[in-house]
Amino acid sequence: MSKTYDTDVLIAGAGPAGLVLGIELARSGIAFRLIEQRTEPLQASRGKGSQPRTLEIYEDIGALPGYLEISGPYPPLCMLKGDTVIGERPFNVQIEPTPDVPYPNMIMAPQWRTDAVLRATLQAHGGEVEDGVELRRFEQDGGGVTATLQAGGQSSSARAKYLVGADGGRSLVRTALGIDFPGEAMAARRIIFGDICVDTLARDKWWIWQTEHGPVGLCPLPHVDAFQLMIPLTANEEPEISEASVIALFQSRTGRTDLRIHDATWLSLFTPSLRLADCYRKERVFI
Repeated sequence: MSKTYDTDVLIAGAGPAGLVLGIELARSGIAFRLIEQRTEPLQASRGKGSQPRTLEIYEDIGALPGYLEISGPYPPLCMLKGDTVIGERPFNVQIEPTPDVPYPNMIMAPQWRTDAVLRATLQAHGGEVEDGVELRRFEQDGGGVTATLQAGGQSSSARAKYLVGADGGRSLVRTALGIDFPGEAMAARRIIFGDICVDTLARDKWWIWQTEHGPVGLCPLPHVDAFQLMIPLTANEEPEISEASVIALFQSRTGRTDLRIHDATWLSLFTPSLRLADCYRKERVFI
């Protein structure tokens, strides 16, 4: 690496995409910096499912043994009205593995635990995440990218051959590049998600209450105490995203005031969007 560069590749964002990219660069002996503006990983289930192809990638990069320890199969779906079971079915049909598709079935784990496995895999390959370092802006020229970073209230400059924005749907990198992100937000399908503990509810089912406002779910997360909570909202609802408010909304939707729900570790309002970036690279910057 030339002395005019601090690193070959600067990666902004240490979610699963940024972590896997860091692992691949480390395996290939390519110098990189992986920065994450959060000072510590987000403790949230978020995207809990892993597809068959993802499991193959985890095997290739050395993350599969750790992931299998923290993951588990999807439980069957149990539909209810109040406290009455009205139906049950498997989440999906289980498929036998083959040499071409060795991991044919989806499995799940809370995303924060998946991130921890990927961080450990990155460390095993000699890499690390720089937490609490934020990308503020960047400029590129024919020879590289100069980025302004901020950490602990102090600004610094980093010079890299390439910049990769793995910084999510509201990507600063994408926005700064002027890459359009056409599509639409599906505001009518907003959902409250959360990780929360529930007493006296069996953990061998994905419990789904059929309500007039849509299905309300509690999915047990493998190897932790929490369930992932899902509550769809109506078009005009604007509930407070707090533990007390969300519990009250769950009870009013399902009628299940008998369940003790407590200790939410993460609550979020999710609005699904159907969008696709116009392109994924501009000169020396990728998204």
